[in-house]
Amino acid sequence: DEIIYINPIKGYKITRFYDGVETLDDENIEQVKKAMQILRDLHEANIQVKHHFDLETEIKTYLNICEQENITYYPHHDKLIPKIEKLLKYTQQHANKLRLCHIDSVKDNFLVLKDESIRLIDWEYAGMADPYLDIAMFAIYSYYNKDELDLLLELYLDRKPSKKDFALFYGYISLAGFLWSLWTQYKESLGEYYGEYGPKQFEYAQVYSDLALNYFEELANSEH
Repeated sequence: DEIIYINPIKGYKITRFYDGVETLDDENIEQVKKAMQILRDLHEANIQVKHHFDLETEIKTYLNICEQENITYYPHHDKLIPKIEKLLKYTQQHANKLRLCHIDSVKDNFLVLKDESIRLIDWEYAGMADPYLDIAMFAIYSYYNKDELDLLLELYLDRKPSKKDFALFYGYISLAGFLWSLWTQYKESLGEYYGEYGPKQFEYAQVYSDLALNYFEELANSEH
């Protein structure tokens, strides 16, 4: 987004208003390609900031909040926890170089202008992280199925993904899905309602934890 004014002390930011824009259509392959190029350009700019978006810290924070509020978790929560712990370890061991990431890189934050160019807005979560996390965030918000997930990763990489690529990508899909399912359960305990969003994120956590762990185990076996 085009910044008109920013105050780094107080955090005030004014950006240009774009008239007649639409949010990105996640079923429009050309728009999705442009979005992935924007994220790739961001990651490859190699911008360094002090703030990190750390999945383990965020997950532990929301687990603690949910425990304090006596949240009733989704079914099979306890069975998923050991897998989440393994994935946190594996993704940290195999992570790509940390880059500045948007983190909230969902379709609603990509504005399509009248000239079909795209602007990325809403940077409040931005911090240093594995770039694949940005791609995972885009995917799970759009409720992509596995074929769509795989294509998205390929569009971002501009090549066929490797086993390590899939392991990390699926791992972040699972971890991010788990994080946002916790966030949703907490928010709904306060009286807010998010429909199928929470259960869908938890489903991503369940399904892709197994896929990611299988890939990580294959990687481990190939290294011995």
